[in-house]
Amino acid sequence: MLGRMGLEGDTRKFKRLRGDDYYSAKAAFDSLKRDPSKFPKCKVCGQRITGLNWNGYDLRCFDEPL
Repeated sequence: MLGRMGLEGDTRKFKRLRGDDYYSAKAAFDSLKRDPSKFPKCKVCGQRITGLNWNGYDLRCFDEPL
């Protein structure tokens, strides 16, 4: 019965979230963030690449013809 969660006749029990649950999830997410000083630099412009990396080039320099 997919798509019926929370509707009439649904017998599953749900636990209400507390504030502690939010902060533990937020702390776990923040620990996954990368350190900005470890971002690679673009070979052309020298700026830090925070998004996708195409063989050492950022999107702007990768799309520009040489």
